[in-house]
Amino acid sequence: MERRSHSGFTLVELLIAIVVAAILFAVAIPSFNELLERQRSWSSLNELRTGLHQAREYAARHAVRITVCRSADGDTCLAGDRWSDGWIVFEDPSNLRDCSVTSSGVCDHGGRVLSVSPGTGNGIYITANHFVRNTVRFYPEGFARASNGTFTACSADGEVLRGMVLAFSGRARVAEAGDNTSC
Repeated sequence: MERRSHSGFTLVELLIAIVVAAILFAVAIPSFNELLERQRSWSSLNELRTGLHQAREYAARHAVRITVCRSADGDTCLAGDRWSDGWIVFEDPSNLRDCSVTSSGVCDHGGRVLSVSPGTGNGIYITANHFVRNTVRFYPEGFARASNGTFTACSADGEVLRGMVLAFSGRARVAEAGDNTSC
């Protein structure tokens, strides 16, 4: 009788391969989740930075005062420091730092609404220090005219993920270790 050789895996080899794969997944999944959270924080701050940059550019180009305020509903400015709820960018000719959007797309005091952001909505929240807690104002020269304002992207459990500093000049930059970032 002829003996055939069989090729394949034995049960023991298969179990060892499954255990090794499980260990690799157990190590990789938390790192991948952390990577995703950091990427979402970067995306959130970048979205806010883009809105601030557009406001600054518009103020300088059209020689008008522009205000950016927090807004959860896209219709009114809110007090507080959670910029991840959304924001409104508007002309502020009355210097009120406030806007209630009318049905015609202008503020109740006559300023034109330039853009409305619905916020980040990705599990990351953005806080701000007292210089930029509720509003950021850009003047016709493009300056923000406040001390350095700090925005911080925070995880749901309050961990600082990233920060952004808005300088007096109106320029936004990534926060460094010594900057005042806290959740």
